[in-house]
Amino acid sequence: MENEGNEITPLYDVLYSQGAADFVSENEEIKTAITKVSAARGGRGVWVIDQGGDRGELYSPLLAKERPFIVRQKGDRHILCRASQAETAVLAANCPMVYATHIVREEPG
Repeated sequence: MENEGNEITPLYDVLYSQGAADFVSENEEIKTAITKVSAARGGRGVWVIDQGGDRGELYSPLLAKERPFIVRQKGDRHILCRASQAETAVLAANCPMVYATHIVREEPG
């Protein structure tokens, strides 16, 4: 099947250590990776960041460069929505869902 541009690109093939002499911070490592991978992908794609990536130091450059992103947040975090603060869990509960499904996990016994 021909590739239609739907790809998942691993962050980048660089290992880092907090003990390394040139280590600045985890935020700087992540921002560097985003810059490098975005350049390699021509700015295309959506950044998906797991819980823990919900910090202003990462949001700011994503928003400044208008990079689309999804960040898994803890429900008790607050974000700005229409110029007022709101918990992400409350905002999520009020989002209209065009498609929804329920997954039920059954355990033996």
